[in-house]
Amino acid sequence: MVETFKMSLRWTDAVHFILGVLTRVFKPYSLMILAVYFVYQATEKEPVIQTLKDFVIYILGYIGGDVLWK
Repeated sequence: MVETFKMSLRWTDAVHFILGVLTRVFKPYSLMILAVYFVYQATEKEPVIQTLKDFVIYILGYIGGDVLWK
């Protein structure tokens, strides 16, 4: 049986987006922010699909920061 995943937004998704923007804006600290974020995501206990969604939102935040600060 195939499980469905309901795509719902949580308050943490806003945090992931903001972290993506901050990674782009604060270039000197971007590698540190990225490393801490990836370690956090790798150790968090949640379904894999949720982790992938968090990464996508983080990347969208990075792209949003790139668009805003060009």
